[in-house]
Amino acid sequence: MKDFIIMPFAVTPGEVIEAFGIGGVTYYPLDSSTLGLPHEKTAKFLSSAGIPHDDVFMSRAEAGAAEPEIILIGEKFDEQGRTCPPEARGWLVLAYFSYSLVALDPADGRVYSFPEGEDSCIPLHRDVESLTYSLLALKSFVNSVQGGADREASAAQMRHAIESFDALPFADPESEWNVIYGEIEDGVW
Repeated sequence: MKDFIIMPFAVTPGEVIEAFGIGGVTYYPLDSSTLGLPHEKTAKFLSSAGIPHDDVFMSRAEAGAAEPEIILIGEKFDEQGRTCPPEARGWLVLAYFSYSLVALDPADGRVYSFPEGEDSCIPLHRDVESLTYSLLALKSFVNSVQGGADREASAAQMRHAIESFDALPFADPESEWNVIYGEIEDGVW
């Protein structure tokens, strides 16, 4: 097994567990060779902090799965009869939002989404830490609104927090984050 250096992250494992519960976090094995993750920072984050799993962001193929299933985008698209962009064939299926499949480029750790029914991808996050940070911000928004906070102010605070950490989530008008934010503005959330 490859030795990993300790890398500081802005998102801590404790924050993810506190927000989503121990059963609401998906961890990947630290041995990145089993995932094909040459990007060390990504492997370290996925094994230590993990990524959330809940009704909004499903990071496990099956609800009862103890470990994430390793699926390549190319294989998934082939099963669905979809055309996969050649550069994305070796990317990992990371999770699902309501309207998109979320993929990880294992070479550089960037996160992309494939909107439902589309064969093209949208850059979604610079890395998995940004993805998790954004999901924490969304969870905080939901909790604050359920606690009686002003919806509009809480939504603006959530968006500002996400954009301050990573500009990509809202950069493309078709991104899942813009869809979610639009639903929040429409009172769906």
